[in-house]
Amino acid sequence: MVIIMKKVFSFLLALIVLTSYCVASVQAADYSAKNHFEMKFVDYFTEKGCDMTSYNYSELFYHYNDSEKIDWCLISADCSVEPGMCHAVFDDIIITNAGSVYPFKFGLAVYDVVNNEFYDICEAWDMNFAQLHEMFYNTMTDKNVSYDYGTVQILGDVDRNGVLSIVDATLIQKYLAEILPRDDRLDIDFSLLQYGFNLTCLSDYNKDGYCTIEDVTSIQKRLVDIISE
Repeated sequence: MVIIMKKVFSFLLALIVLTSYCVASVQAADYSAKNHFEMKFVDYFTEKGCDMTSYNYSELFYHYNDSEKIDWCLISADCSVEPGMCHAVFDDIIITNAGSVYPFKFGLAVYDVVNNEFYDICEAWDMNFAQLHEMFYNTMTDKNVSYDYGTVQILGDVDRNGVLSIVDATLIQKYLAEILPRDDRLDIDFSLLQYGFNLTCLSDYNKDGYCTIEDVTSIQKRLVDIISE
């Protein structure tokens, strides 16, 4: 009887720990916080003569400086969206089939809180916003983040499940050994590429125009970095 009670107690304790972990995870990924800078967005583009009677706006990520104050914010916003087929490659994030979004390409921008300036993602990408590339990847691959302006794919994610994993590295090895037929092609019209490197396939992780064993090695190294983060 004592042994049974100990097992029940251990099970309940494990369940409590797991539940606490799940709740903490949900809270950590909660994007329902108030939009702190929405009126800045409205005022900024009203002054530029934009019609702000109808718009979409949400804040995806806040970056804090050493004084624990927000110095920049990643936002998703538009005042109008027209049909289009724009593409871009931001490091390992590929956005395809995006419409023509105004005022920001791909409906994404960085708000520079310190200087009260908005930069669309293509402008901001080569500016000195601390950790922008890393945080952009984390945000765009987060299942809790909704992106409606185009299709998001991850470079190297050849099984197209939205996660870069060792399975992808194994699949590329099988492609190279011709054990499996390739299914990693990217249907991108290069003339519509708004930013980044021309890619023809998801397996070209090194962006050198070829699928080789070096791409497999690079994916494996990237996975080690992700695990250690």
